[in-house]
Amino acid sequence: MDNLIYKLFQNFQLSLPELSLSNLVSWIASGSIMFGGIVPYIPQYLQIKRTDNADGFSTYVCLALILANLLRILFWFGHPFEFPLLAQSVIMLATMLVMLHLCTQVKAMQEISTRKRKFTDPNDDSLKTSSSSQQLLVASPLKAFIGRYCNTSVAALTVG
Repeated sequence: MDNLIYKLFQNFQLSLPELSLSNLVSWIASGSIMFGGIVPYIPQYLQIKRTDNADGFSTYVCLALILANLLRILFWFGHPFEFPLLAQSVIMLATMLVMLHLCTQVKAMQEISTRKRKFTDPNDDSLKTSSSSQQLLVASPLKAFIGRYCNTSVAALTVG
């Protein structure tokens, strides 16, 4: 197996860099630069996904980071800089787009679920009194209040 890898590198006239302590430290530093920027967003992503609540996350910060990373990528075409910094910009741009996608998805679901719980029809037939079963169905405002805070779709009180 080692002989096959060696022949492959000879055919392409490639050589592996010498493995030394300084090269190892350089690779670790480059990896930290490239992937270190996304580490704080991993717990935020998991928390937003778990709780379906994106209230603490600022989409304006996301916008600022997207613009900054786009400008840095465009600047690279005019004045190339080190590859780890370019890779960091691309990785951060992808991370911010994923975070924005999650936040807009969660906020849209929150708006939809809020809209489902509004009762606006005052002429609903379920608000009438049923004499056979002695049930008094609650009026619309109280029905909406109970439905919102007790997670019930029909709020009924039984009269004794």
